[in-house]
Amino acid sequence: MDIYICVHPADVRTAEQTGFPLCHMAYRIGKGFRLYRSGLGISVNGGILCLNDLDFDSSSNYSDLLIRDIRRECSMRGFSGVMLDFELPPHDPLLQFVREADEYFDNIGIPLYIPESYANAAHASHICSSTAVTGGSFAESCRSLYARYGNRAALQYEPACIDFELPSPKGISDRTTSAELKEIMLREHVVPYFSSELCANYFTYRKDGKSRFALFDDSRSLVRKLETAKHIGIKTAFICLPDVGDTFQDLKRL
Repeated sequence: MDIYICVHPADVRTAEQTGFPLCHMAYRIGKGFRLYRSGLGISVNGGILCLNDLDFDSSSNYSDLLIRDIRRECSMRGFSGVMLDFELPPHDPLLQFVREADEYFDNIGIPLYIPESYANAAHASHICSSTAVTGGSFAESCRSLYARYGNRAALQYEPACIDFELPSPKGISDRTTSAELKEIMLREHVVPYFSSELCANYFTYRKDGKSRFALFDDSRSLVRKLETAKHIGIKTAFICLPDVGDTFQDLKRL
């Protein structure tokens, strides 16, 4: 399995010591639909360019100059791929960009990784799906992803961290933080269990007379999720540096 560590410019030197290829989170779509770079040292070379839509103005007019900017940056930095870390819902300018980038980078042999929400706009790009599965089976989710996209399937590790009231017929959950869940476990004297189905940790407790369910990832569940995905045939995963924790040796075995 190819595992990329997603890293901000300030942490590049630290991340380089891990020996994993890096996905550089230093790029965004700026004014005039051009590529903006922030804080990346001139000596950085190799890895993957990560482009986000942070503060993107959805009223911007599309320009294919962005694709040319990215191609030039890949050539200058020796980047071997491009990842689109888009969080906005698909809309016209970004959809047009994905459609054209999908064809352009496929033609020149540079892998393009896109969010699953943009999958309908591409035929050659790798499709990144979140690992934060909160219901059913994580393995079945991976099998479904692989059935849809085959070798184009990829994972973006997003730690599950939710807490919700039972029963929850509409599947409504409250996102929380690992620190808050640790505080609850200490306060309520609860011991978490590991769900083989979800490849995540969970516990139940009571609050205001009502039952609640908490689900969260840690280093063990991260490794288990990637092992499961690898067994199914998924060959690529992206993990942000802070989420790796102490799992580097386990990840190297993957």
